[in-house]
Amino acid sequence: MVFSVLPLTLHAQDYKIVIENYSKSDLEKASSTLSIDKVSPEKIVAFANEREFSTFKELKIPFSAEKIRHDRLSKKINDALKTSDDLEEIRHFDIYPSYQSYLDFLEYYNAEYHEITDIEEIGSSVENRKLLAFKIFGGKNEILCPKVFLTSSMHGDEVCGFVLMLRLIDFLLTNKDTNEKAKKIVENIVLYINPLANPDGTYSNSEGDLSRSKRYNANNEDLNRDFQSIGSIDKTNFQPETAAMQEFSKKHNFTLSANFHAGDEVVNFPWDSFYENEFELPDKEWFIEVSKQYVDSARVTDKNYLKSVNNEGYVFGSEWYKVSGGRQDYMMYFRRCREFTIEFSNSKLLDRESLEEYWQKNYVSLLNFIMSALEGFKGSVKNENGEPIKAQIVIPYYDKNNSSVFTDENGIFFRPFLKDKKINVCAFADNYKTECQEITTPDEINFVLQKGKNNIVSVEKIPTQNSKIRIFYLDEILKIESQDILKSVKIISSDGKVMLEKNPNDFTLNLPLHNYKCGIYVVKAEDSFTTKTQKIFVKK
Repeated sequence: MVFSVLPLTLHAQDYKIVIENYSKSDLEKASSTLSIDKVSPEKIVAFANEREFSTFKELKIPFSAEKIRHDRLSKKINDALKTSDDLEEIRHFDIYPSYQSYLDFLEYYNAEYHEITDIEEIGSSVENRKLLAFKIFGGKNEILCPKVFLTSSMHGDEVCGFVLMLRLIDFLLTNKDTNEKAKKIVENIVLYINPLANPDGTYSNSEGDLSRSKRYNANNEDLNRDFQSIGSIDKTNFQPETAAMQEFSKKHNFTLSANFHAGDEVVNFPWDSFYENEFELPDKEWFIEVSKQYVDSARVTDKNYLKSVNNEGYVFGSEWYKVSGGRQDYMMYFRRCREFTIEFSNSKLLDRESLEEYWQKNYVSLLNFIMSALEGFKGSVKNENGEPIKAQIVIPYYDKNNSSVFTDENGIFFRPFLKDKKINVCAFADNYKTECQEITTPDEINFVLQKGKNNIVSVEKIPTQNSKIRIFYLDEILKIESQDILKSVKIISSDGKVMLEKNPNDFTLNLPLHNYKCGIYVVKAEDSFTTKTQKIFVKK
């Protein structure tokens, strides 16, 4: 191990760690402990706070580490990251905003275009700065349009997307009558843009200074390792920023989302926390198609763009490196929203003189990406009286691992999907008979469901450690068996609510499920040696 001190850096974590000549096992262990920053065939670069660094050292992986100091920065760096309080100067998009001018920017555009915009408060940061979503919608009926959510800079030192999101707001509003794509987005999509997801990290030194921006939040935690993770849904101690984002995503039935980062140049899609052979992604072909479209559009401007990870420009998340507790998998699994992670630039704290270059590379791709929410199929689910029904929309023998979608409170659903595909689509709802229709995408389906009986139709496995515990469904009873004494059994809904908790102190437990509503539940069973989680899928 080599240990040294960095006298000057653009990161504000406690340690920068480099692992060379690493194995796949080293990468998996490091990603579960550290905040991975870059992965190349030659080395892993990661950051850690004191707690993470102490845990990592116990893994006995050879590494070099640099203790970070950030008390001296050159004039060149300060000039490159210069901020302004002047709103007119900010609107040239070649300088970074102070925190106050960021707020002023959103208020200005909301006032100028108040008939089609709004500002929603997602929540507050540790240091009580605002987490804001700028809403744009200029169509006739909001409930008939898909919702798209874009956020940037949850790592506070990755600021390229911060300015690009501000410029996207400006572009859509000032070009909605003259640009065909801008017009289509404004009139047909409910768009929410959160330009700054970690204001405490970005303005960690002062609200007018980006030069000491840091990856972590004010509690020195990585927000992109803090979300509810698949197969481990008992976590409750979220950071304020994470808790706010999770609640905001529950409030809105988002169809499509993207989380913008920097430090590499690549389009990343689920799963981050599992390899594909561990947890299948049914819509992988669709994710690749959307990713490829983004890359191809961007490379019209720069043919060498988005090549820092591979030549394709896009990657299945875990094939790059595994991340547990990331927002991408949370949105996909728990919120049924198709989310991408897009890394804009190799430079985290991008020189302000390069902001125009990265806008030119990305803005057409961003417009195309947003419009992909309009592809696939959509529709409604109502009862015989025309009342909306909360239902699950499933493609039988295709959907798994939470790839199906739900209707919103108005009975409306949207499902991105590949074009020109002949598929069977079914609507499941509590206390209603199942209805299925065959369509060719894109299409619109309107279901009218009649009263009927529920049925439990499948029990699926969630990736878990090897266990002697068996969880299965037989004769309308959920059975949990173990070769050792069962200490604890929980049934937890997909939103984290504990529906049942028992301490069997026996080798078996039988549970009837007649009273459970349609949806996904996780069974968590523990004996004296292991814990097993398994998903049960209650359908109509």
